[in-house]
Amino acid sequence: NFNRSISVKNLHNVKRITFLASALGALFLAGCASQSQAPIEGIGPTSSTGAEGVKTSGLGQSSALDSQSLSELQSQIYNSDSYTAEQRQQMMQALSQMNCKVVHFGFDSTVIDADTKTCLNNVANYLVKYKQPIRLAGHTDPRGSEKYNLNLGQRRADSVSQYLMQQGVPQSQICTVSYGKSQPAANLAEMTSQMCSHSNDQSCLANVKSKAYYLDRRVEIGFGQKCG
Repeated sequence: NFNRSISVKNLHNVKRITFLASALGALFLAGCASQSQAPIEGIGPTSSTGAEGVKTSGLGQSSALDSQSLSELQSQIYNSDSYTAEQRQQMMQALSQMNCKVVHFGFDSTVIDADTKTCLNNVANYLVKYKQPIRLAGHTDPRGSEKYNLNLGQRRADSVSQYLMQQGVPQSQICTVSYGKSQPAANLAEMTSQMCSHSNDQSCLANVKSKAYYLDRRVEIGFGQKCG
């Protein structure tokens, strides 16, 4: 009986160890999956090289937001004191799940692609529901004159504005501004240094420049912001 009780006890220990190992393995695999799917903000068209068109999601895919993320979300609510605590919580949750804070465009284009329209539909629903203001800032890559790019940046911001209004957002909630090529999103020199080990590798240099220009061609969406 004594030996039998030891055997039963050992069997329970083996089962317990097996269960813990399985659980740890599942957690490890889940962690790897979450890291490989880490969100990158922005959405836009795919280039001919395929390097520019990563369809991405915005801030807050995790259920637990740190204090910095919560503070950032709170700052995106205009006149937040006019809302109840429950409404503010709902607004921050909606903002955390918004999968476009930056809209990207093709070269010399103001066309909004299908994926971006789906994203902007969520933006429009949020703005209509909570009557919040939004600021659309248009940008371009460095090619072309300053005057031309100021106009192009404005047309890009207006393109997003017009689409949102078509979805029912009042014009009074939207403001637009253009910075042309004066505020590049990418530092071409830094990107080249990081990505091209040989400075004379023309293929790498061309690819880096293409990526930098893609990041520059954008409209930044400022939730809870006004122009001026």
